[in-house]
Amino acid sequence: MNKLFHHIHLWISLPLGLVITVICLTGAALVFEREITRGMNPHLYRVTEQGNIPPLSPSEIVARIGEQVPDSLHLTSLQLSGNPGETWMAAFKETGKRSLSLNPYTGEVNGWTQTHPFFQTLRKLHRWLLDPPAFKGGASAGKTVVGITTLLMVFILVSGLVIWIPRNRRALKNRLRVACNKGWRRFWYDSHVSLGFYATLFLLVMALTGLTWSFPWYRNAAYSLLGASPSRSQAPKSPSHSSPKEERAAAFDYAVWDYGAEGFEVANLFASSQLARQFEAGAPWVVSGRSGIELFWDMCGELGYDDERAMIEQGFRPDRTPEYWAGWIAAYVQWRFALTFRTVFDVLPFDVLVDLYDPWHEASEERVARLFAERMTSYRGQTNLARMRSACGYTQRELAELSGVSLRSIQMYEQRNKDINRAQASAVAQIARVLHCRVEDLLEPVVAVA
Repeated sequence: MNKLFHHIHLWISLPLGLVITVICLTGAALVFEREITRGMNPHLYRVTEQGNIPPLSPSEIVARIGEQVPDSLHLTSLQLSGNPGETWMAAFKETGKRSLSLNPYTGEVNGWTQTHPFFQTLRKLHRWLLDPPAFKGGASAGKTVVGITTLLMVFILVSGLVIWIPRNRRALKNRLRVACNKGWRRFWYDSHVSLGFYATLFLLVMALTGLTWSFPWYRNAAYSLLGASPSRSQAPKSPSHSSPKEERAAAFDYAVWDYGAEGFEVANLFASSQLARQFEAGAPWVVSGRSGIELFWDMCGELGYDDERAMIEQGFRPDRTPEYWAGWIAAYVQWRFALTFRTVFDVLPFDVLVDLYDPWHEASEERVARLFAERMTSYRGQTNLARMRSACGYTQRELAELSGVSLRSIQMYEQRNKDINRAQASAVAQIARVLHCRVEDLLEPVVAVA
């Protein structure tokens, strides 16, 4: 039996050694991606301390940002550091995961953070051997090779452990230490046998957990073994068994994890669609008559993005994804405060919601709603009037001439120096007629949490 395991250990290790080495080395390098990135770009992450001089206030920083970036960028969050030697980071709705580095003492812009192409390539090499799937969750030759190699690595480790088991106490003592004074051959042999034994447990944990990314059948078995009893989602689900928030959440979940779209792009497209207007109005055929996948398909058809990929079968996921939670919260906040989805995603962009998943998914929906209300009080993006006017291609002067409302009033409404919610109904109705929208579309949202 020992001879059999010796052959298994030897002949499987030889052809797979190169692939295993690539996976291990790239994975080890990715562990230090953050540190390496910061070391390569110190000007983006480090700043000279100013002694007793305190950093600027967040409001002053925001004002300085507005002076240095285009008006087309909309600030969504400002990340402050408790370390006086670190920069602050600003996130924008239009820039995805890239952040703008700022000097907290002067407000000066240092530059944009981004993932280095080297690490992007390294990640593709580690997970897919440079053959990434066509869409998230899809299959590829590289992904299959990595999965099979990882699976066989488990057999290599188990067979090596069987070979290692000593026959007596003396042999055990020899196999637990490395001899450094008996020649290089003995040194390398002891290093392989002794250090391999100590590392086996860690390597097994990494291999067994890594397999969950490669094979759905293994992932299902692992979760079941750990006590979970997930059931495969069927597409589409019966509307009678799902709430509107569940279907909105499922639409984002499917769009990101099965279709392979970017979550923030789907959110922005949905917010601009007539489907969102129907959802906001509580149209029964939308909120109760369509599944999440059908909602996504309807939106694609409306906006002209439908293709054969939209009919991809929904994959199994044993737990709620961050994208699912983000869609759920967006639907809850929209219902809770009677807002438009455009407003919801302006105040809390989809990517920001996804980043809030941990630890906010453990909080109640109402607690997250209070967070939204707090963000809403400091939100100073475009007014609905400015957005609708820009969408129609009118200048402020042209809108004033066509609507009969004074130019000064329109300017004051857009600058929030006057509250459009308290304007004369006739004036708002005249503007809405010119912009071909509802009066409600021009009013500014008001949120209140008891």
